Parts: sequence; structure tokens; C-alpha cells
Amino acid sequence: MWFSDFPYALEHSPDPAFVRRADLRPWSFDGGFETKESLVRGYTTQVDALFPSGVIPRLAETYWTH
Repeated sequence: MWFSDFPYALEHSPDPAFVRRADLRPWSFDGGFETKESLVRGYTTQVDALFPSGVIPRLAETYWTH
């Protein structure tokens, strides 16, 4: 199983050639946003640099699997 780490998945997509070659299919989880935001804000030394507006986008986690 592969995944793109948040928040880097906001700017970078999986390599389509790798996804095809590995015959991967996406599976998304779009729950727990309140908990996720709280956990992200726990990274106090990084959160301001990663989200200067103070808004943490609600993005489903996408996992790639066979």
C-alpha cells in the first residue's frame, strides 16, 4: 500500500506510470477531519509554515493498493 503524505499531496500527485506499472487502485478515506485537524495543529513547529493562512484543507486520504 502507498499513500501521499499530507500536506504534500496537495501539491504532488502519484506518478501515473508507476500507478499503471504496479496496477494500483485508489482507495480514499474522507472521515475524521476534526481529529485530523487537531493532530496536524499539534505539529506546532511546522503548522504555521505549512498553512500560513491558518486554514488546514480538508483532503481525503488516498491510499493506493492492488
